[in-house]
Amino acid sequence: EKYMRYVTHYHTQQGFYKKPDHCVVNWYYGDAVYGPLYYGFGGAGERGDRQVMARKYDELVMEFAPDTVLVLVKASADVIRRRRSERPQPQPYPEEQDIELVLDRFDEEFERSPLKHRVVLDTSATATPRETLDEFARQIPPLLTDADQARMQAHAQQ
Repeated sequence: EKYMRYVTHYHTQQGFYKKPDHCVVNWYYGDAVYGPLYYGFGGAGERGDRQVMARKYDELVMEFAPDTVLVLVKASADVIRRRRSERPQPQPYPEEQDIELVLDRFDEEFERSPLKHRVVLDTSATATPRETLDEFARQIPPLLTDADQARMQAHAQQ
């Protein structure tokens, strides 16, 4: 619990945003979903309630990096079950009985977030990672800042 709090705190401080590009997976939303369910910390009403903390971290991100793009990658419960049967993992999360709950909780955290720039990638009908990446590339341009676009152009010319 302490380590997860440290990692989240580190990735939501002003100094972390000195450079413009970051990709943080699960971030504090994953902690709000998985902490109470599997690790015994951060439940509703507890000291360190991760849903309450998530909103506080949202405020910091809005202050330090208001152009952050929040991406929700998801699939239907049936697709998750099928993919798991095709490629079993030693300790899969979410656990079988929790798939719908976890999907609902990530949807809730996504909807509660005040971050304005958002992308949803529903991989239920996507056959390949490349198709998912192509969908992201289609959705992201209107969310990029002028500075983002200029850096991309400069990089492409190198």
